[in-house]
Amino acid sequence: MKILVCFLYVVFIYSISEAKNLKIENHKINSSTVKHTTLTTAQFAITKPITLINYGNAPINTKDITPPCGATSVDLSTGITSNTTGLALTFYDDFSLLNPISNIVTTQGTYYVKAVSSASFSSASIVVNSFRTNPMVSTQSITPLCGATSVDLNTGITSSTNGLTVNYYANASLTKPVSNLVNTSGVYYLNFTTASGCSEKVTINVGDFNSVPSVEPIEGGPIVCKGQTILLKDKTLNGVWSSANNAIATISKIGLINGVSVGSVKMNYTVSNSCGSTVNSTLITVSGSKPQTTVVTSSPTCLYPLSGNIFVNATGVESPYQFTIDTFNSRQYVVPFKVINLLKGTYKIYLTNNNNCVVDSVVSTLNITSTRDCDSLYVPTGFFPEQAGKNSGLKPFGGALVKDVYFKVYNRYGTLMFESRDIYNAWDGKLNGKVQEAGTYIWSLKYTTVNDRIVTQSGTTVLIR
Repeated sequence: MKILVCFLYVVFIYSISEAKNLKIENHKINSSTVKHTTLTTAQFAITKPITLINYGNAPINTKDITPPCGATSVDLSTGITSNTTGLALTFYDDFSLLNPISNIVTTQGTYYVKAVSSASFSSASIVVNSFRTNPMVSTQSITPLCGATSVDLNTGITSSTNGLTVNYYANASLTKPVSNLVNTSGVYYLNFTTASGCSEKVTINVGDFNSVPSVEPIEGGPIVCKGQTILLKDKTLNGVWSSANNAIATISKIGLINGVSVGSVKMNYTVSNSCGSTVNSTLITVSGSKPQTTVVTSSPTCLYPLSGNIFVNATGVESPYQFTIDTFNSRQYVVPFKVINLLKGTYKIYLTNNNNCVVDSVVSTLNITSTRDCDSLYVPTGFFPEQAGKNSGLKPFGGALVKDVYFKVYNRYGTLMFESRDIYNAWDGKLNGKVQEAGTYIWSLKYTTVNDRIVTQSGTTVLIR
């Protein structure tokens, strides 16, 4: 509603008893006829405004002002529109336009504006609606209780504003609504709206959902050899390894066990979080007790340079025991056992227990015990290829000290059956894998003695089947 008012000044007599020449005249304001009274005295006159309704065209239009949410003041000028330029505006908080105020106001209500131009002046009312406050909300992070599977976002909210409507979202753009009950950690977004339509967006951080850790079984073990290492593993991450007795075995951060001394020890893997700790354990045995070891040797002779042997036996708490002979072959022998057909030389024997841990080692040396025939060779007159024994192959014997040996065998038709430059290599009675018939075979032998004398021999041998 508009209220258009113009002002007309009337002269009043200071003292009514002294009034002279009271005259009433007619004036026109904005093409409307109004009356005013001029009262004069001989002494002086005072002027008082009289408010009269002006029914002419208003130079201004006004509208209600609704303060934005959270505003503490508004400018009354924002409620005025006019096509007239050069207006002088004065604002009032009373209908009579007697109490001028600033254009900036901080309370709701009805205000008045007087607009003056060169041609006219008028007034109108401006309604300022209620000032609306934004929601007063604060939040705090939510740490789920141990073992909880969900939390209520409302438990992280504190507000002094009543009648709020709250909506919950999983993203900052507020396009993914969720329930107030959530079961995953992360940042959630809450939008609060008052009854007057003002809103406020806040965030709540939900911590990790934890329970007492569950730990996978330990992998690896349970035996480690003394002085050796093994690796333990656990699929559960971020655990800590520890040994119950470092004097028996130690364990590194990555689960590498080092066997220190013989015995058993518990290895622990501990996983912790805010809810507590869980420990998985495994029993590790450090193996390697030294047994009572017996080694008996027999050395070869020049006549039979492959006649050396080593006998090994062991007794102890970690039986059965096995042994291998370094540089001889990769075979593993179960004690007690005699290894035969050994040449002169040094042999290192490694004894292992039932956990395949090396528990002892012995060095044995085989020397030639008889020097007879060490500088000469002879070839037997017969041999038995299918029978185990010293004459199962045809070769020169003796001469452990000779060198440059060259031995050949022919059949009676002059076909070369076998040849070798190794004194220990024997003919097995076959040619290209084919068994040869029994009978007489011719051989030839050439070698050099210790004194560098070259010896050449030949003869016959019977292959017996």
